[in-house]
Amino acid sequence: MWSTIKIELMYWPGTTFATRAEAKHALIRYLDGWYNPRRIQARLGGLSPDEYEDTYHRAQHDDHR
Repeated sequence: MWSTIKIELMYWPGTTFATRAEAKHALIRYLDGWYNPRRIQARLGGLSPDEYEDTYHRAQHDDHR
């Protein structure tokens, strides 16, 4: 995951951060706005991390019925 963040966020052409707080804000936006909700992961069966987590929790809920 960290190498992906470096490539897709930190090393993107023209990306610079004036402060540590600005970099932190960009990282949070990237994770919450792109990586977790939309970025497809082959190791997660072609789902995004959010979709995988939702599927897992639904399965747990169904098992307890």
